[in-house]
Amino acid sequence: MVIIELIWVFESVYKFERTEILQTLSDLTLMPIFKFENLSVIQACIQDAQSTKFDLSDLLIAHSAEKFGIQSVLTFDNKVAKHKLFQWVEA
Repeated sequence: MVIIELIWVFESVYKFERTEILQTLSDLTLMPIFKFENLSVIQACIQDAQSTKFDLSDLLIAHSAEKFGIQSVLTFDNKVAKHKLFQWVEA
């Protein structure tokens, strides 16, 4: 989950815009010096994030779960529950 921390640093410390974060993540995946455990998950997250407004960390979690056969991620967040990979849980 280093990527989630990286996203947080880009947002919170460097104040990157969403498009800058997505481009930077995409660029990092192309660098041969870096090895990613689940490159396809990161790529799916980037692709999904380009056409939605959901939180990047939420998308990364959802696509990670999907890769391992989980049909939906349970959430208390009404906003993210609108995404097809999440299911809202009533508190």
